[in-house]
Order: sequence, then structure tokens, then C-alpha cells
Amino acid sequence: MRILVTGATGFLGRALVEALLRAGHHVRALTRSKERAAKILPENSALEIVEADVTEPETLTGVAEGIDVIYHLAGMLGQHGADDELYWRLNCRGTKHMLEVASRVSGLKRFVHCGSAGVQGPIANQPADESRPYAPSNIYETTKTEAEKLALEAYQKQGIPVTVLRPEFVYGPGDTHVLGLFQAIAKGHFVIFGRGGSLL
Repeated sequence: MRILVTGATGFLGRALVEALLRAGHHVRALTRSKERAAKILPENSALEIVEADVTEPETLTGVAEGIDVIYHLAGMLGQHGADDELYWRLNCRGTKHMLEVASRVSGLKRFVHCGSAGVQGPIANQPADESRPYAPSNIYETTKTEAEKLALEAYQKQGIPVTVLRPEFVYGPGDTHVLGLFQAIAKGHFVIFGRGGSLL
């Protein structure tokens, strides 16, 4: 299949691109910097790097031409001190722009939207499933909630074949988001609050 991946140079995006290439797919990686992508992504004849920005719709013309599946992973994780507008631009409006791109793709088999389990906010009574109502508690969760609503609305009103994923705590090789936590543990500086019974 021919697959488009947004956020291809991010932690999840890189892992997905590598897995898709190993599975024999043609991958079109969307990136804001071809130069950076060339340093991060593997060299592969089935990899096509396209420079575009999901927050700037004028750069997205033709990016999904001939594509079977779109994985929309571009987004901004919670970062201390980041301007709220950045979350709205990337998480919400970026998703809107990619859904508009998807609506123009003839024969699109799937649009996979990478959401977040954070759309349900802090969960007091665990476990919780998809029927639990939205309850975002911060700007990251709020913008991911609104983005998910846009994706589901595109399915309901336009028939775009949308699948929403809600990853929770994702970590592994190449991750820098929780690197500080692992470095602290490696140095023996990890502190447990309470009796160690908190659930994540």
C-alpha cells in the first residue's frame, strides 16, 4: 500500500515509518524539514520525503495524491510553558487541514487519527473504556479532544473512513519525552510518593 504519515520525524512517527517500510509498504513521510527527516529516517527506496506543514494548508496541495492510507500523527505533547495557541494550531487546526486533504483523496481506505487517552482526563474509577465522556483537564487534552471530535465528525458527515487511536503512556528507544524519568531511575534518584500504589 501507499501510506502517508504526518509527524514522521517524531517519536511515534519514526517507529511507524520504520515498521511500514519493513512490512513492504511505500511510505510518504510528511515533514517540515527534508534535511532533518533525511538525518532521522532510514534510507529506503520505498520512502518518499515530502516537505509540508499541517498548520499551513497551502503547503498540503497534492501531498496525498495516490495514497491509500493516511496516518495523522503530527501533534504537540504537553510542554511546560508552551503557548496555548501552538496546541490549537498543531493539534486541532492541523487535524482539520489533514481531514480536508483526506476528503479529496479518491479511494482512501483509512484515515488513522492519533488521539490521546488524555481526552478522558484523570480517571478516578478505573478501568474506563471509550464510552466514558470527554473530560479534558489541560490545554493538551482539550485540543486533542477537539481534534478527535473533528475526525469523528468527518466520518459521520463526509464518510471519511476514520479510525481514532488513543495511546496512553508510550515509551521506548528514541523517546525523549520521559527520558529524564529513566535517567533519574538509572541514577537511583527516583522518588515514590505515598505507598507506591498509584496507577498510570
